[in-house]
Amino acid sequence: MEQKLNSENHVILISPRRFGKSSLVMKAVKNSHRPFIMLNLQKVVSVQDLASNLLKEVFKLYTWEKIKHLISHFRIVPTITTNPMTDGVDVSFQPSTDGFVELEDAMKTIEKVSTPDKRLIVVLDEFQEIVSIGKSLDKQMRAIMQLQHNINYILLGSQESMMTEIFERKKSPFYHFGSLMRLKKIPFDDFLSYIDEQLRPVLGTDAAEVATQILTITECHPYYTQQLASQVWELACYEHIHDNVVEVARPVERHS
Repeated sequence: MEQKLNSENHVILISPRRFGKSSLVMKAVKNSHRPFIMLNLQKVVSVQDLASNLLKEVFKLYTWEKIKHLISHFRIVPTITTNPMTDGVDVSFQPSTDGFVELEDAMKTIEKVSTPDKRLIVVLDEFQEIVSIGKSLDKQMRAIMQLQHNINYILLGSQESMMTEIFERKKSPFYHFGSLMRLKKIPFDDFLSYIDEQLRPVLGTDAAEVATQILTITECHPYYTQQLASQVWELACYEHIHDNVVEVARPVERHS
């Protein structure tokens, strides 16, 4: 993924929830040492709200002096206030017909603050939600994105069928928009080796057997494996429980 970010390519990443895609993306983005914004579209309720939230993220990166002249040229100028509770900036628009004017101005601002040597990375999580946020939102966003040259988009989604429809259906505006990747489960043997290594300091030679028990229960699901393995490690390390430690950890893991 880091190699793709160093090119002009965009990245589409599909995997079930809690498979670790957000963590993977954040690691790659931070390693790039480039500015980035991230927005979960499940938290967006309208096209206008999408415009507001994108601008809020921009304000986290750039000073008011850098972007005030850009905001002043908006066709619908937003209300910008400082939130004393979060020490951040709130952005809101007056109600309008559909919000596409506000979104176009917001996305053009993102392009204008980005530079060729420090291209902005825009991460949009749960991207499949665009189909429910606004009618024809996919067409509107694609029309804007295709004119942007200093931005790498990373579009994440957990609904495989919907994401496939958006990016692989020939009539879709986002057909072949970027490099499509599917994040799969970590292979059993690779996961086993890693967990064995982490548990060996507290379980000794029993670590491999315990790791096998964990993966058999979780079926290599990354999130649940991490939860159960962490609980096993804590029980073995702090409470010195070694016998049937996985069974002791399971009830705690189920209620966590």
